[in-house]
Formats: sequence, C-alpha cells, structure tokens
Amino acid sequence: MFVGQKLEIIKNILIEQKSVTTSALCGLLDVSDVTVRKYLDTLEKEGFLIKVHGGAMIANTKVGTNSEPNYDSHKQIASLSITLLKENETIFIGDGLLCTEFARQLPIEYNISVITNNIDAVSPLSYSATNLFLLGGEIQRTENNIFSVGPTVIELLKEKYISKAFISPFGICLDAGITTNDIFLLELIRHIMKISREIIIMTKESTFNNIGMYHIAPIENFRTFVTNSNIPDNYREFFFTHNIKLLTSFEEQ
Repeated sequence: MFVGQKLEIIKNILIEQKSVTTSALCGLLDVSDVTVRKYLDTLEKEGFLIKVHGGAMIANTKVGTNSEPNYDSHKQIASLSITLLKENETIFIGDGLLCTEFARQLPIEYNISVITNNIDAVSPLSYSATNLFLLGGEIQRTENNIFSVGPTVIELLKEKYISKAFISPFGICLDAGITTNDIFLLELIRHIMKISREIIIMTKESTFNNIGMYHIAPIENFRTFVTNSNIPDNYREFFFTHNIKLLTSFEEQ
C-alpha cells in the first residue's frame, strides 16, 4: 500500500469518527508510531486534522460538544489543576482526555507518586512521576481514551492512600449530581472517594447539565472544581452557596 493510500485511509477514518488514536492507526496500517506521526504531520500541514496527545481529531469539527474535544480548553484546565499540587504527594489520575493532558503537564520536580487507570497517561507519567502504579484490569476503549476498569482495579487499591484524586466525570447536574455511564467507573470513583483526602473534578463547561446512567454522589460531596469560565450561572451560585472552590480558565472563584 502506497503512502497516499494510507493517508486516504486516515482521512476516511477521521471523516467518519472525527478522531483516532495513534495506536489504532499503527494496528490498522501495520506501521510504527513514528511513521503514523509523520502521516499525521503531513495531514496537519494540509489543514485536515489537529494533532492531540495520543492521536488526532479532524480539523473542521465543532468544538465544545461532548464527543469533539476543544484541546486548547483541555490544556488550560489541566494547567490550572496543576497549581493545586504540592511536592511529594501521592495522587490518583482518572480516565479521559482532561486527565491525560493533566498527566502530560505533571512537573517532574514535584516528586509526585501517581496511581492511575488511564493507560494513555502512562507514557508521559513514565518520565515525570517519581513512582507510577498502573491499575490493571479489563481494558476499555472510548473514542478518545483507553483505561482499565473492573473488580481487579478496586482490589489493587486496597491499603492505598491518596492525598488528591483528579477525575473527569461524564455529567454534572444540580439534580442528578455527579454521574457516569460506566458501572465499573462508578465503583472505582466511589472507592477513590473513600481513600482520598481531596477529590478535584476537572471538567469542560459542556459537562454541566449532562446526566449519566449511574449516580456517583451529590455535587456538594466534592469540594474543588476546575473548568472553563463559561459555566452556567446557576452552578456558580450553587458552588458559592455551598462553599465549593471553583477554578476557571481565567479566574479563581
């Protein structure tokens, strides 16, 4: 298969799926990740796609929807979340693009120990984390992330203690609280809540008013949220009334 044909395959995948991971393209095209990145460089120069950590997204997608990430927003939220870290902490990093970007920005000089089920985060963390513990289990893939779930993950967390946990849920709703669509993630996050001193919710503004299938906990059970600046006013009022810390991309509440 010629290079031009492989580039057309990548284009067709992005037209259909909007985004794709580097690992998926390696398997499909039977080439190395270095070669895939060269293909993505070519298509990015053409203006067809935007490279993101672990893959690429089509360049003409609308930003701000649940399935098509605004990567600049991810970087801003992750950068703000990094400011909540202290040196020598043990933290948990959850699944999702926001958590993966947070892992990419983790400062090596902070001497942070990390526990995670986010497989996409392992590569950057292997350089920046002082100690890294990947929770094994059933591998689950979404459009934008690969992570482990299941009873084994919970078992591996026994006798662990975490100072801070950084998670990114599916939905945040004043009535339904914090929600997810995965029953295994429900069990994981509830367990993380038991063994963590503090939970930090990292989320996009589009997550507000979403409702997943499984209820994790009421909003007021979480004391720190990091998000975009354009969140609904009724949530700002709720956070203020319940003394919940809110950090946004451009200001601190």
